[in-house]
Amino acid sequence: MAAHKVEAQREILAEAAEVWAVLTDLDRTPKVLRSVERIERVSGQGYDVGVSWIEDRRLFGKTERETLTITLADPPRRAVHEAESHGTLYRTEYSLHPSSLGTRLRVEFSAETEATSAAKRVAWTVFGKLGAKATKQALVDDLEDIANAVESRAVR
Repeated sequence: MAAHKVEAQREILAEAAEVWAVLTDLDRTPKVLRSVERIERVSGQGYDVGVSWIEDRRLFGKTERETLTITLADPPRRAVHEAESHGTLYRTEYSLHPSSLGTRLRVEFSAETEATSAAKRVAWTVFGKLGAKATKQALVDDLEDIANAVESRAVR
């Protein structure tokens, strides 16, 4: 199985509960994350294991549509959601850690595929590495957007 992993982190000037509230408010995601154009719930309410939604997200210059499902919700410490598309499993894990500034929010994105043919393995290796830099920037942008939303709510 071929896999790629990218991670990023950001300090946020707020307590973990405040970060968690923004991070897990699915219905407001298009208002928080600049790359998310639309969310449509498929099942469930709130933010809990089994809740799924369709997300239209602008990445690499085009809009992609994926169905995501929450596979772990451990408030206010960890959240994981996954999507499967064209034989590839995409997993996004957020972890929240206390810091001297408030909360350090870390995100880890991974993609794993069953690259069975030699051509598919070569393409996965070449294009996966090229996409890693752009994926890292997308994660950094998401963390910036979350931090901005949390910190602007915290200003009283």
